[in-house]
Amino acid sequence: MTITLSAQKKDQTVMTIGGLSVTEEEFTANYQKNNTNVLDEKDKKTPAEYLDLYVNFKLKVLEAQKLGYDTVRSFIDELKGYRTELSRPYLTDVSFNEEMVQTAYHRTKYERKASHLLILVTPEASPADTLAAWNKINDLRKQIVDGADFNEIATKYSEDPSAKQNGGLLGYFSAFQMVYPFEDMAYRTPVGQVSEIIRTRFGYHIIKVHDERLTPGEIKVAHIMKMFPQQASIAFIRKP
Repeated sequence: MTITLSAQKKDQTVMTIGGLSVTEEEFTANYQKNNTNVLDEKDKKTPAEYLDLYVNFKLKVLEAQKLGYDTVRSFIDELKGYRTELSRPYLTDVSFNEEMVQTAYHRTKYERKASHLLILVTPEASPADTLAAWNKINDLRKQIVDGADFNEIATKYSEDPSAKQNGGLLGYFSAFQMVYPFEDMAYRTPVGQVSEIIRTRFGYHIIKVHDERLTPGEIKVAHIMKMFPQQASIAFIRKP
């Protein structure tokens, strides 16, 4: 099997895989279809990463046709895996997005009151530092589950600077006001209970959910102001 690249013009061949020509337009369309709807940034592929997946898929098809393997069960299963990987974002994101919309709508209707405890650890932290942070917050969670007061523990141990003043209390919030993993855990934890450990880009959190209520909404007001001197008389103020 051979792979060659040519000048990248929209309607010209940019690569040849086993005698089959692929235009820039075809490759770009497949890449965008399978990559732009991915919600989680870590699941997105660079063009180079997608190229490897795309080429492997094409080579598998060509090799199977050449050797007559396209009717063999083991090949069919492997080919199905490649197709699933290539098509998964395109085929599933519509229903996933609809579910997300419904979830977000519900969370804008209901606010949650919660406290949190944070142990800092960066995404780039070493495995040893990450484990140490997890062990620390896991021990604190056990103390709270065993009866320790959440806000007292947060005041003493949380690495969120504001916890020293508010005991970790965040007040009421709804959708889009917190980073998504935190929001999701806060809404999935029953009122009155302590969440499982959740990691965000800031570190490890545990959340105590205190209350849920209907979002009160917002009031829009407008006013008209007429300026008058600070020492103006009543007569001046009442002047039409």
